[in-house]
Amino acid sequence: MKIPRAARSAIVEAVARIAEQRGVERVHVALAWLLGQDPVVSPIIGATKTSHIDGALGALDLKLTAEELEELGAPYVPHRVMGALAPQETTVPKDAQQR
Repeated sequence: MKIPRAARSAIVEAVARIAEQRGVERVHVALAWLLGQDPVVSPIIGATKTSHIDGALGALDLKLTAEELEELGAPYVPHRVMGALAPQETTVPKDAQQR
């Protein structure tokens, strides 16, 4: 199951808007949103240069407001884990399915 195009666009637009308002890079907003989730998730950063890691570390200094977290999370559509490492039985919590 893929995230619908409209939801992806809404997420990208929200990240861009918050990044501009805060004067930070989009990657900082995206990673700060991931770090603000409960339970905490561990983002995997695909860095090919040390500067990519240095840039990503900027997210640790960015604390998003509750309103910003809501704005970023509202268009997100939970979906099953996919790929070779996905558990055999994955489920989306019922409360997440009703968004």
